[in-house]
Amino acid sequence: MKDLIGVACILKIGVFVLLLSNGCGKNIHPYLSAPILLPDTMPEMNAPGFWIGLHPRPDKVIMSVKEIQLLNRFIRDELGSVKDIAHYPPVVSRYKVNDLITSQLINVE
Repeated sequence: MKDLIGVACILKIGVFVLLLSNGCGKNIHPYLSAPILLPDTMPEMNAPGFWIGLHPRPDKVIMSVKEIQLLNRFIRDELGSVKDIAHYPPVVSRYKVNDLITSQLINVE
């Protein structure tokens, strides 16, 4: 009986270690980058840091909060390319979602 309990305990520990180590060794990127290298570009150009490093004052504020709000409102209301999901109801029928996607695809053509 003691042997059976010991084997069960070892199995539990083994499963725990296996689950715990499952995420180890994964390749984690510190930033997102474009997956495709375009002609006449270097791989470094796919990373935001490349472009940020070229700017003489990358931390300089270029738009006020009000200007950002106005730009966002213009993109949302005038261009219609972005939707404000905060104003959607908590549940949307699949038919409504399908209609929204279809209408956006028609506008692209």
